[in-house]
Amino acid sequence: IDAAQRPLLMAGQGVMLGNAEQELQAFLAKSDIPVASTLLGLSAVPTSSPQYVGMLGMHGNYGPNIRNQECDLLIAVGMRFDDRVTGNREKFAKLAQIIHIDVDGSELSKTVNSACGLRGDVKLTLQKLIPLVSAEQKPDWEKAVKALKETENDYLDIRPGLTPRNAIMTLNKHLGENTAVATDVGQHQMWAAQNVSFKKPRRFISSGGLGTMGFGLGAAIGAAVGTGER
Repeated sequence: IDAAQRPLLMAGQGVMLGNAEQELQAFLAKSDIPVASTLLGLSAVPTSSPQYVGMLGMHGNYGPNIRNQECDLLIAVGMRFDDRVTGNREKFAKLAQIIHIDVDGSELSKTVNSACGLRGDVKLTLQKLIPLVSAEQKPDWEKAVKALKETENDYLDIRPGLTPRNAIMTLNKHLGENTAVATDVGQHQMWAAQNVSFKKPRRFISSGGLGTMGFGLGAAIGAAVGTGER
C-alpha cells in the first residue's frame, strides 16, 4: 500500500455488514486514497467526501471506471467482483495489484486474481491496517482523479425540465440526513444509484445480485418500520 503511486479503494456492502464504516473513514483519512463504491456499497462513504469518486461498474461513474484502468493498486473491501463491476475480467484493472479483504474466503481470487487476499472481519482487519500504513499524500494522483470527476459533467443529462436526473436532484434537496432510500429493480434503480446524495451509511436499500423485481415496496415498508422516526 505504501509503495503504490496510484491507489484506489473500492468499498462494497461488506463495509456496512461488518460495521466498519468508521474504520474505513479512518483508513482513508490516513492513507489519502480515493474511494469508489459498488452498487450495494453506496452510502458507506458520504457522497460529499472529497475522497469519494463515485460508483464503479457498467452503470457507474466515468471517473472511477477510467482510473480503475490506470491505478497500480486496487484495495477491494467487502465486495465480490461481480460482472456488473468488472465487465470483461480479462481487462479489469490490468495495471493494478489487487488486495482483497473479505470475510468469505471463497471470494478471494474466485473471479479476479488477488496479489493479496485477506480473509477476515473487515472491521478488525482495517483496525490492524490503519497503524501500519503511511500518511504520505499523492497530490498528482489525487488531482488526476478529481479532474475526471469534474469531466463527468460533460456526459450528464443536463436538459432542463422533468428529466430523471433533475427529479432525483430535486429529491436530494429535501432528503434529511437520516432518510433511507429504497429502490425496486430497473433503470430507476441506476438513476438513483448515480444521483442520490448520501450523508450517512445504511441509507440505500436496493436489490443486487439476482435483482429481485418487486423488492422496493417491501424494502420501503421494512425500512419505515425498522428505523422508526428515521
